[in-house]
Amino acid sequence: MAKKIKYKIGKNVLTRVDNEHEAMVINASDSGDCYEITGPAVRAWVLLTKGTAVENIVSTIAKKYDQPEKQVEKEVLAFIKKMAKYKLLELK
Repeated sequence: MAKKIKYKIGKNVLTRVDNEHEAMVINASDSGDCYEITGPAVRAWVLLTKGTAVENIVSTIAKKYDQPEKQVEKEVLAFIKKMAKYKLLELK
């Protein structure tokens, strides 16, 4: 099970969703940097913006994409770490 991670969305982070193509653009307005994410990462980001617990994000994505929770947990944790590196997410 995913370890307890506390997080919040970075300040001045804007998102734009393209539901038709399962894609999203995340803009860090402080730096002007833009990042595009697709597929399961979109679902993860949307759940993160709602304050969903990491273990619930993992189970939701695992069910939706019919993938093993252990693998999804690894990928979700890596995604969170990457978003924190880009200052789109702040780990508490």
